[in-house]
Amino acid sequence: MITRLTDRLARRRRVNRARKLGFTIVASNCWGATVYQDLGLEYQTPFVGLFLHPDCYLKLIEDLSLINSPMRFIETSRYPAAEADRQINTAYPVGVLADDIEIHFVHDSGPDDALAKWQRRSARVNPDRLFFAFTDRDGATEQHLQRFDAHPADRKVCFTAQPHPNLSSVV
Repeated sequence: MITRLTDRLARRRRVNRARKLGFTIVASNCWGATVYQDLGLEYQTPFVGLFLHPDCYLKLIEDLSLINSPMRFIETSRYPAAEADRQINTAYPVGVLADDIEIHFVHDSGPDDALAKWQRRSARVNPDRLFFAFTDRDGATEQHLQRFDAHPADRKVCFTAQPHPNLSSVV
């Protein structure tokens, strides 16, 4: 009984602290949305219900101002595995920033819905408190992991299925 109460109080303190921080998670997939949901916070990031292939994600985080670029939508992804999945499951919208950064909006019903959410959530980004999250999924190579690890951000994490002792951001 005491342990459960202590745990609940500790969680409440963590949630209250997170609310005061006003942070933005820049994730290559839906992981960041889960953090906001778990904490009961409004999304302060456009990186919700989507994923980016490693090349696209890394290009975007290397110049984060690109999130404010005009977005257009394409019929066919340049990534064969993503395109195959779109044909088998649901033909979700694929947005493009800066001519070649594909954003796969896997949980949106169409381009209008995806664009409206992207623009609304992009306006909430806190550029002073950014947290970056990457993963070894979706075709990530050792070179992608190294490139992410070399990114100058102080607050970053890369989730992988295998250990990479040479990379400081890998969990």
